[in-house]
Order: sequence, then structure tokens, then C-alpha cells
Amino acid sequence: MPRSRQEDGEFRKWIQTHTPAWELVWDRPNLATAATLAARHAVGLAGPDKPFYIAGYSTGAPLALMYALHAIDDASRPMPNVSRIDAAVRADSAAQ
Repeated sequence: MPRSRQEDGEFRKWIQTHTPAWELVWDRPNLATAATLAARHAVGLAGPDKPFYIAGYSTGAPLALMYALHAIDDASRPMPNVSRIDAAVRADSAAQ
């Protein structure tokens, strides 16, 4: 992070004509894979005959959506019951 507006401006000018030597200093785990493993584990605990719901907050919301979309094309993933979550959200919003 730049320490001042001046430093930010200098960097913006510098980056136009230079190629920095980027170095990976931290790599996040694959969150989409973690969501898939968690879904399989949850369905395994509850049993395949029980409904499976997936929801998320903040970073979890797009992960839940991505998981549900990928589950449409990938039969190995447990399919979440998205329509019931949507109806529950609409009902909760209408009550407020």
C-alpha cells in the first residue's frame, strides 16, 4: 500500500514503463474445492434422503452460488435445494 498520495502517483507513473518482478508470498486454499468437500460431508452425515440446503454470507454467498451452478453439470456433487432457499428469503423479506 502506498504511504501517501505522492507515493501512489509515483508508482502509477512508474508501472506504465516498468515490469515488476512479482513474487507469490501467500496462496489461498481453493475455496470452491472446500465448498464441494463440505457439501459431500454434510450430505454424508445427514443421508442422501434428507434435503440439502446451501447458503452463504459475504464470501460464502458467491461460493454457494458457484457450487449450485456447478452441481447442475456435475452429477458427482450433491444438488442443493436452491428454490426453497429463495422462497424462504423472499418470505423473510416480506415479513420485515
